[in-house]
Formats: sequence, structure tokens, C-alpha cells
Amino acid sequence: MPRSVLTRIIARLTPPLRAPHCPRISVHLNQDRSSLERGYHPGDPLTLVYRHRMPALAPATTDRVILDSIFLAINDCPAPGYDHLDHHWAALGLRSLSIGDVVVIGRRAYACQHFGWDRIRTRV
Repeated sequence: MPRSVLTRIIARLTPPLRAPHCPRISVHLNQDRSSLERGYHPGDPLTLVYRHRMPALAPATTDRVILDSIFLAINDCPAPGYDHLDHHWAALGLRSLSIGDVVVIGRRAYACQHFGWDRIRTRV
């Protein structure tokens, strides 16, 4: 059997290597004071305060897990792997993550709500 045929057979039988799941995240603080009561509205003034590529995560890690971990880290209760975010936040003296603020994971944006997160369509 020619080598090229054997190489193609092995390639079909071997699952492709998956790139590690290292999403880029960014955190945007809402500058509209009324957002604390009403939440995020399109057009609210947002200030980018953090952008970073996360360390490799398990492929099954959901956006909700990432969002909740970011929220806890920024509000001074970091989960393992999110310590850098807590230190960054403290060094800059930024306020806590609150209702109306926006976190972007890759190209998916989420607004912090009274309870949980809402996916939003916005360019940030």
C-alpha cells in the first residue's frame, strides 16, 4: 500500500486536535448612573477597563460559568484561575461589576442584570 494512501487512512481515523479554549474577554463599565436601576440599554456609554485572553479552559466550560467567575473575581471573591483579574481590578481601584455593565466573551456580549446575565447585541 503506498504511503500516501496509508497516511490518508490514518488521518481519517485520528480525531483532529482541538485548539485549547482560550476566549478573549473584555469588561466594560456602564457610565450611566441610572443603569444600576434599569440595567443596560443600547447606546449607554461604556468604558473598556479590561481586556485579556483567558487561560485554557475545558471545552465544556459555558459562558455562564465564565461570567459568574468574572463577576466573583471582580467583586473580590476570585475562583482559581481568575486571581489575575482580582489583582488587576484592585491595582486600578475600579468599582465592582454591577447591573448594567457588559462583559464580552469572544464576540458574545452579556449585560449584568439584577439576577444573572442577558445576552445583548451590541458593538463594544
